[in-house]
Amino acid sequence: MKQNRIAASGMPWILWGDGVGSSSDRDRDLLQTVHLTPLSRGREFYAKLEQPMLRRHPMVRLTVALSAASMRGADDLLEAFHFLVVGTRLERGCLGCSTWIDPDATVHYVEEWATEDDMRARVRSDRFTSLLAVIESAREANVHFDFVTQTRGLEYVAEVRNQSA
Repeated sequence: MKQNRIAASGMPWILWGDGVGSSSDRDRDLLQTVHLTPLSRGREFYAKLEQPMLRRHPMVRLTVALSAASMRGADDLLEAFHFLVVGTRLERGCLGCSTWIDPDATVHYVEEWATEDDMRARVRSDRFTSLLAVIESAREANVHFDFVTQTRGLEYVAEVRNQSA
C-alpha cells in the first residue's frame, strides 16, 4: 500500500483513492496520508499538497434530462437508465454514472469520463446507441456535454482573495 506524507506538522488525514470510482485494488494503491498545516504556508507548499490529489487530465460530463408525460413514463425511463448504468460504469475511462428522478417527473442521467478520447469511444459504441434509443423515447430531452479542461486548488483561492485586497 503506497502512502505519501506531506509536511511534518499538523493533523494527519488519510485520503482514499482519487475521489472517483469504486473502492478497488487501484484505489488502495492510491491511499495517501497527508498532514494539513495552517494557511500561513507559501504557495509552493500548497502546490505540493494538491499535486497528488488533483486530476491532471480533462474530464467530460454527459448530462441528460428527460421529461416524461406521466410519472409512470418517468419510472419507465428511469428503469431503462438503471439498466444502462451498470454496463457504463464498467467501461474503460468511466469515472461515474448515475440516474435519478425528480418529483416533477424529470429523469436525469449523468456520465463522467476521464478524457475526451474515452467519451468519443463511448459515443461510437453500441451501448451508446441504446442510450440514444432511451433519449428518443422521451417526450422532451435536454442533452449536453461539458468539457472540463482545468482543475485548480487552493492557489485559486489565494489568487482571488489577493486580487480583492
